[in-house]
Amino acid sequence: MSVTFEHPYDTPTLTLTLKAPSLGNSEKFDIKTQFHVTMDNTPYSHKKTPVKHTLLLNFGFMTKAKIDEMITFFNTSAGDQIRYTDQDSVVWYGYMLTNQNDFSMYGNLCAASKEVGDITLEFDGTPQ
Repeated sequence: MSVTFEHPYDTPTLTLTLKAPSLGNSEKFDIKTQFHVTMDNTPYSHKKTPVKHTLLLNFGFMTKAKIDEMITFFNTSAGDQIRYTDQDSVVWYGYMLTNQNDFSMYGNLCAASKEVGDITLEFDGTPQ
């Protein structure tokens, strides 16, 4: 299973494919509660959840070559809307919030002697 990032979102010319994110990814909602008072002083409230979601995608054991590919993709698509297809084939449209300077390497993979690292990407968008 894999996930795909595409830029530009309508006619993609640049595609980045990664293995599926680690389990335990989180989704952040911005839930707002509105309070109102009627004319007879009866208070009531309702929750208003915006359509936008923020996804935190955790990728582990990324090689240096794949991280360099990600940096190139995010430099090219910086500030532009991208399309993200998750591991369940749900298509999302939105913006990447992660700064390229947040990528870091932590060591070598013993058998292959390749540099590897963990990355957490923050994506702000809406599912279609």
